Order: sequence, then C-alpha cells, then structure tokens
Amino acid sequence: MKFWQKIVEKFHELTKFLREVRGEMRKVVWPTRQQTVNYTLVVVAAVVLVAGLISITDAAFGAVIRRILGI
Repeated sequence: MKFWQKIVEKFHELTKFLREVRGEMRKVVWPTRQQTVNYTLVVVAAVVLVAGLISITDAAFGAVIRRILGI
C-alpha cells in the first residue's frame, strides 16, 4: 500500500509542478520577430568582431615569435 501512496504523491507533485510551469510560462514576454532578428544580428556581428581581433592578435604574436626564433 505504501508503494501506491508514494506513486500517487509523486503524481500529485508532478501535476502541481506542471501547473506552476504553465503559470510561469504565461508571464513570459516573448520577443517579436524583428527583435529576434536584431538580437541575432548583434550577436553575429560581435562574434565576427571578436574572431577578427583574436585572429589579428594571433598573427601578431606568431610574427613576433617567428622573428625572435629566427624562423
């Protein structure tokens, strides 16, 4: 009997959790399509900029090391 009580309790906990999740999801303010596009473009631009800076820094350090080692 205890086994079934635990199963029923877990089921009630799960249903309560799912009801709370549904309530919280109703509070979420989703971005518009245009906002999502803008945010995506900003992230892509930032990634390209940082990748460029890292590439330039890597090339500069590589040139300095090659010069020091005489390669």
